[in-house]
Amino acid sequence: HPGEAAVSPVAACWREIGVWGDRSCPELPQHVHCSNCPVFAGEARALLDRPVDPDYLAWLTDTVATRADEAAPPDRMVLVFRSGGERFAIDASAVRVVAPVSTIRRLPHRDDPALLGLVAVRGELMPCISLAALLGIPPADAEPVAGLLVVLAERGSVTALLVDAAEGVEGIRRAEMRRPPDTIAKTVAPVTEGLHAIGTGDVTLLDRELLALRLLTVLD
Repeated sequence: HPGEAAVSPVAACWREIGVWGDRSCPELPQHVHCSNCPVFAGEARALLDRPVDPDYLAWLTDTVATRADEAAPPDRMVLVFRSGGERFAIDASAVRVVAPVSTIRRLPHRDDPALLGLVAVRGELMPCISLAALLGIPPADAEPVAGLLVVLAERGSVTALLVDAAEGVEGIRRAEMRRPPDTIAKTVAPVTEGLHAIGTGDVTLLDRELLALRLLTVLD
C-alpha cells in the first residue's frame, strides 16, 4: 500500500550479513540475533518516527472511514405462501402448523364459498377456509391445485387456510415494509399490513388480527 519507506543502506545489514543474510556480521555472536542489535532497533525507531506520507494518510483515512455494508438482522419472521397465483406472508408466530390437505367434510346449510367445511389436522377437527375465495382471488390456473393447509391460531380459535403452496419461513425487517399500492384488490386491502420484498419479488403481508376478524365473519 502507499507510504511504505525504503530501507536505509545501514539497515540493509541484517539482510546482507545478519541473520537474514550470510551471518558474517562481527557483532552477531554478541547479540545472537539482529533484533537485539542497537543498529536494528535504531532503524526501527527511525521508521516509526518518519513523516507520514500524504498519500498514505489519505489512503488510511479512506480505509478507516469506509465501513462495509452490513445487512441489518431481521426483526420479524413470516411464513411465505402462495394462493390464487399471488404471494402472501403472515407472522410465523400465528401459524400452528403447515399440513397436507386431508378429507374436507362439507357443512350443510352453509353457502359462503370461502367455507369449505371441516378438516382434521393431527387429530383435531377445525373449519377449513379457502384463502383465495376469502380474498376474492380468482384461481391462477384452470387445473385444480391440491394445496396445503396453513393452520392459524388466533383470537382463541384455530382455522385451516387452504393455500396453493408454502415457500417457507423468512426473516424480514419492519422498517423495510412498504405501504400497499392503491391498485391492490379491494378485497385484499382490508386485511393487508403492507408489502415487503422477499426473494424474487414483493409479498403481501397479511395483518394477523384483521385476517382473524375476517375469518370470524365467515364462521359466524
